[in-house]
Amino acid sequence: MSLRPEISGFSLTALRRLAGSRDSGLVRRLTSRLDELIETDDPDFKQHVGKIVEQAVMKGIPFPGLDVEEDPHVMAVQLLALEGQEHLPTGSNIWKHGIFDELLDGTEEQFGPETTRLLRYFIEGRPLLGKQIASSWSHYAWLETREVKALHGGLANFLEDNSDPTGEGFLEEFQSWLASIHEAGRDLWLFTQ
Repeated sequence: MSLRPEISGFSLTALRRLAGSRDSGLVRRLTSRLDELIETDDPDFKQHVGKIVEQAVMKGIPFPGLDVEEDPHVMAVQLLALEGQEHLPTGSNIWKHGIFDELLDGTEEQFGPETTRLLRYFIEGRPLLGKQIASSWSHYAWLETREVKALHGGLANFLEDNSDPTGEGFLEEFQSWLASIHEAGRDLWLFTQ
């Protein structure tokens, strides 16, 4: 089984509004969904996710002193990202997540520093709670609307003089996802699973 990128349009503002809202009903609602959304036989894992959700809602984000987000943090943020909003799907999960590594392999200079920085988030994640993500499996990343536009433009510039480095048509498809998210006025959410 390999990781698949779930890329969608969403509202980062809506997610941030949940953090620090001190809404105990929201905490109960989210933690009641843990069994439905998290497939594990480890009750301690679900309990840990629940505590992270509670901290995010009751105290806000980022978490002071948290350097590394691990698996429970990633799942907690995914719960917050799904709450109260309808994501705009892209169909990205037909690809294996390793395609982003292939995309950047040996092409970073041709993409330029800004496009490379934005693409790296798809590989490394982009945390909201701590300083970095070091999950054993899933990770998440986000781009603000202006970054979606910048990435779309950077990839379009690359394609003017270069072919898709993956050789599989991925870059053109990725461009279409970015365009649909930008045209909808959304931010971008990535969750790998």
